[in-house]
Amino acid sequence: MSGPADIMERARKYVSRMDPAIAGSGGHTATFKAAVALAHGFALSWNEAWVLLLEYNERCQPRWSPKELEHKLKQAVNGTHKHARGHLLGDRVDAKGRSEKASVASAAAAPGTSFEDARNWREYDPAALAAEQRPVRIGAKWLASRSLVDPAGVTPGRFLDELLLTGDKAIVFTSDKSQGQYMYWRAQDVERRGWYQLGDRKGVPARKVGAMDETPRSIISARCGVWWLCQPVDGQWRPNGERLSRRSEASVAAWRHMVIESDEDGIEEQWLNLLVQLPLRIVAMYTSGGRSVHALVRVDAQSKANWDMIRDYIKPMMTRWGADKGVFSAVRLTRLPGCLRRGKESREGGYEAFSEPRMQRLLYLNPLAGWTPIQSLPVLRVSDESTNRSNPNSSAAA
Repeated sequence: MSGPADIMERARKYVSRMDPAIAGSGGHTATFKAAVALAHGFALSWNEAWVLLLEYNERCQPRWSPKELEHKLKQAVNGTHKHARGHLLGDRVDAKGRSEKASVASAAAAPGTSFEDARNWREYDPAALAAEQRPVRIGAKWLASRSLVDPAGVTPGRFLDELLLTGDKAIVFTSDKSQGQYMYWRAQDVERRGWYQLGDRKGVPARKVGAMDETPRSIISARCGVWWLCQPVDGQWRPNGERLSRRSEASVAAWRHMVIESDEDGIEEQWLNLLVQLPLRIVAMYTSGGRSVHALVRVDAQSKANWDMIRDYIKPMMTRWGADKGVFSAVRLTRLPGCLRRGKESREGGYEAFSEPRMQRLLYLNPLAGWTPIQSLPVLRVSDESTNRSNPNSSAAA
């Protein structure tokens, strides 16, 4: 019996051969057929079908909005069909109209479940990560050569400005246990765009302290580094239980990103090798000032529930390959590139200073990332190939 990954790959190949939706040429029917093939013919869960339908949508002209696409998938799931569910799998169908293979694939039907059990994550499997390796070693210069924006010299403000949309606000933290000290606002009015210092309580207004490249001094070099909340926010204090917060779900203005990182020791090169192969919309990659590399993935979820659905598809695979299962939070703090990190908090809650400051280093920036894996992107700038094998966290990769 084939496993869920085999079924997903078969479904992906099948839909890739289906006609894309073209406006004025039966586009509605074409998209509905693709949704039916995924959700009914291959008996995929909603999570699985949604991911492959998003891939199909990349070929449509024009592309459907997420709301329109979700409507098509709902029609496919709830509709009456001529053939039994799972008929495209080619296996014997059971009494409930499910093929034996389909029953395995449907294990992830409900949010919060994985292919194998009720958890939405898997134990790290070194052999699984090793099996995904390709004969190329990925370093900082290799990534920079394929980055749409040259990472060299990108300030923290410009990094945020590239990723945010007009009107977006991002909260920045010099202490990850606080409510944030600064906000970057990509205001439509260029004169108002830039850095703002936030008040420490409700009623204290934010005040502008610098333009895009005028990074506040305390951000450039903080004791434990600098973070930003990966989703755009409204900047307002909102009730969060018995307290007020401006970093909770209630303050999120758009569910745009997902952070993926690995904190497994000794797999840094393998982890980069894997990331560049994935058909994910990776808009940025940067170091933590430690051994881990953060990948910022654009998901453009329409709601928190939709974000959770996408996570519950991605997380089982990524954790099996070594991703930290604890980072898959919609309100995750992630490192802000271009800032120095002078030390870290010890396990006992104290402070451990590094022998010298470490840069939270930007490795790759592509605000327009599509579904094409990074390894398939063209080389955009010349780099010294002799240093492409270096570890992006080492000084040799500078």
